[in-house]
Amino acid sequence: MLAIVRLKGQQGIKNDMKDVLNMLKLTRPNHCVLLKDTPENRAIISKINNFIAWGVINDTVLKKLIAKRGEFNTDAKDVELVLKKLKDGIKPEDIGLNSVFRLHPPSGGHKNVKHIYPYGSLGNWGDEINSLLNRMI
Repeated sequence: MLAIVRLKGQQGIKNDMKDVLNMLKLTRPNHCVLLKDTPENRAIISKINNFIAWGVINDTVLKKLIAKRGEFNTDAKDVELVLKKLKDGIKPEDIGLNSVFRLHPPSGGHKNVKHIYPYGSLGNWGDEINSLLNRMI
């Protein structure tokens, strides 16, 4: 599963990029969404790569993200059950979980939101996205 975090705001972004970010529900900086790792989603990510940080999320960080920053639409807040359903491919909206996680800015700040990782904070972080998410939760 991929975690995508928006790092840049709306200023100076072309309309087609705004549309893609809005379709993914990444409307503000420090918003995070989860997507399946498919070729179609990778193509979407490559289009908006200069506005986001993304990578493969592990189970412990995903569990922490759901527990601390997950907004539930129903009374069922069993984190283990939600985690299992997400791994089975069920969309967060169908579980009763809001698909957007509103995160804090990272403790210690971003490296640079103008350059690609590892020199900056944008682009593919791989497994290192877990460290960024831990600082933002």
